[in-house]
Amino acid sequence: MDAVKIERFRRALKASGFEAAVAVSPENTWYLSEAVIDTQKELLERLAVVVWAPDRQPIYIVCTNEEVQARKESWIQEVRGYVEYQQSPMQLLADALREVGAASGKVGVEKWFLSVAYFEQLSRLLPDAEFVDARPLFNQVRAIKTADEIRRLESACAVTDRSIRKAFEAARPGMTEKQVGALLTTELITGGAQALVLQVLAAGVDSESTHQRAREYVLNRGDLMRTDCGGVFDGGYMTDMARTISVGAGSQRQRDLYQFMWDEHERLIDMVRPGTTCEDIYRSHVESFQRRGWDMLRPHIGHSLGIGPHEFPLVRPGERTTLQPGMCISIEPSHFEPGVGKYHLEDLVLVTEDGPSVLSRTADWSQLFVSGA
Repeated sequence: MDAVKIERFRRALKASGFEAAVAVSPENTWYLSEAVIDTQKELLERLAVVVWAPDRQPIYIVCTNEEVQARKESWIQEVRGYVEYQQSPMQLLADALREVGAASGKVGVEKWFLSVAYFEQLSRLLPDAEFVDARPLFNQVRAIKTADEIRRLESACAVTDRSIRKAFEAARPGMTEKQVGALLTTELITGGAQALVLQVLAAGVDSESTHQRAREYVLNRGDLMRTDCGGVFDGGYMTDMARTISVGAGSQRQRDLYQFMWDEHERLIDMVRPGTTCEDIYRSHVESFQRRGWDMLRPHIGHSLGIGPHEFPLVRPGERTTLQPGMCISIEPSHFEPGVGKYHLEDLVLVTEDGPSVLSRTADWSQLFVSGA
């Protein structure tokens, strides 16, 4: 159990004024219970729920199909199971809230995740409760990573970076995107990832699409190729990294554009310091592109990362959250040339009192890597 994380949540919950907080999303139930139950993402109606009232021990509610795993992996002692299709998790949740004295007053729930049907059922069961959005509470706690979380993320990023490098080193003209993608997946899994979260892998004009999956496209000499990929590792912690290379040969224009993007990437990373706001970084990037005569249309250029792929805060316009030590922020600028391809870089950066610390590099990507060169 990550005692620092749990104590941090206890303090935040007590200060929230909630009679209880209820986690129902995979990310927040995984975070609090430390049991990673994959079916929560695959079968959204099969809820797992953590109920936590100030000065009380939490209660963990799961489908009986998952009860063995929950009892094995979670530190929470009170685990209750519901029989799927015979019992509703909302009934067990309402019973738990009554038990902890939260049948009335403010109860924090994840309104952004809970289905309308489940929310209406819970409201009928507890008509005197005032259900308040708990997302700010979870965002506040999860935004600052503990030492254990940082260690997990750095280790996972190292595996991901090495996997990308090995797959790209093997890439040759005549291979297909799928063949390179298969190499990347193999490296990730053998390196320690439990599953693939995302794999964008595309070359040539395919690389213009934001989330293009690897296809049967045959790599040509001089193609740009990029990946935006990540895996899920022990404890549910994820990686999300992007790299761009040239296949077989790199033109001077490719090298020049890549160098600009790398320098811009490094400049943005250098802004990841205590006191800087997310919007400051975003606006600075927009201005940099404008000086070059480019439009910057992306809705965000980065995000926090942890158990969820896009955690709070995002590096976007309007996000005035101030960076604090312990935050882990992915910075990911990109640029595409129509008919040519897309340049995309992404690294995970730890905010420290002494400045930014990049957690995601095991190789030198400062110049355009040319596979087979």
